[in-house]
Amino acid sequence: MGEPVVIVGSPRGLGGTVTAGILSSVRDTGDGFKVLQTDAAVNPGNSGGPLINTKGQAVGVVSFKLRSSEGLNFAIPINYVSGMLNELHEPMSLEQMRKSLNAKSGSDKQSSGPSLAETLDWLKEKLPLGSNHYVLDFSDLFGAIKSKDATRDVTFQTVPIRFDSCTVVFDFTQTNDNHIRPPLATTTRTTVPLGAIAGGTVTMDDEILSRSPEKKLERWTVELDATSKVILSETHQSLDNTTKTESQSWAFIPFFDESIAKRVLDAFKHAAELCRGKELF
Repeated sequence: MGEPVVIVGSPRGLGGTVTAGILSSVRDTGDGFKVLQTDAAVNPGNSGGPLINTKGQAVGVVSFKLRSSEGLNFAIPINYVSGMLNELHEPMSLEQMRKSLNAKSGSDKQSSGPSLAETLDWLKEKLPLGSNHYVLDFSDLFGAIKSKDATRDVTFQTVPIRFDSCTVVFDFTQTNDNHIRPPLATTTRTTVPLGAIAGGTVTMDDEILSRSPEKKLERWTVELDATSKVILSETHQSLDNTTKTESQSWAFIPFFDESIAKRVLDAFKHAAELCRGKELF
């Protein structure tokens, strides 16, 4: 309570009108429902307009006001409205709504936190942080003379392609240049149905450490594990211009920071909870 909110509506036909106030209270109607009380001004024409918080999120839909008092205006919580949107094919009674909300309460508690859109937007920002470029020096490893031929330039890059639904797509490209042959670029496009993710791990790649001890470069791999082979992987290699497509039960994303890798894994798990059971078939 006390959070700033605004109401957007068309009082008396004046479209795009905004009134500001606070979320005064969350009231129990006495018959198993709750309403949001606000002191943001409500006038004829505001009904059905959104009640919006400081994050730009719709937290309710303006419903009614008490004519005998000023500043006593009420909105239906947005979770009630979202439940009704899933039943647009037929009318829903108050009793049916109550039963639906009670049935969802357990899963809602498990899926508390950021919304799916917020989680996917966050992942879109963080996945590119897995990009890196470094030089591997094999001269000491094999006792060879230090030269350009004994080094390899390696570039990792992860690019989000589609993160707007319960099926996400991202590209991972690894380019190796040993300065002898043309650079080899391998790009893998991965399609992940989030609802199928059952867990995952974050592990450190010891190979990078052993080859670059002077830089103490650590590569961390986020592995997503699915319940079955439903993750589509399309890998294209530049030198021979070949593409390999297969279905698998895992996907991986490299990072060079352990804390970011762990947060990314947690975000994928949260998105999986929100998406689980939403697939149509």
